[in-house]
Amino acid sequence: AQGALQVRWVVGFSRGKDVAALLARLVQAGDVVWAVPFAQPQEMPWISCEQPEAIAEAVQKLGMDGVAVEVFGALGEAVDRLAGDQLDGYLNVICGSLYLVSDVYRVLQVEPFPADPEL
Repeated sequence: AQGALQVRWVVGFSRGKDVAALLARLVQAGDVVWAVPFAQPQEMPWISCEQPEAIAEAVQKLGMDGVAVEVFGALGEAVDRLAGDQLDGYLNVICGSLYLVSDVYRVLQVEPFPADPEL
C-alpha cells in the first residue's frame, strides 16, 4: 500500500531454525532483507549461524513481490552501509539470533551492562 512503512530487516539466524517460517511472519511486500552472519560464539562449537546465502534463498522462496534481498559477509559491512543510508525512509530492524545481538553490541561498541563486577 502506498504510504505503508517499509522495513529493512537485517537478519541473522542460528542454523536449524525455520528461517522461511520466521521471515514469512515479518517481511512484507516492499521490504528489504539484508542477510548477515554472526560470529562463532567462543567455547560453543555446537552453535553456528545460518549462512546468509541460505537466508536469502529462504526469502526468495517466499515469493513476495518487491522484496529486495542482499547478502553481507559480516555484520559490520551492513552496519557501515546503514550509516550511509540513514535518510532513505526505511525503518531499520535488526533481528534474529541473540548471538547476532551480541555482535551488534560489539560492532557498535555498546556496553549494556556496567563493567564493574560489584554491580
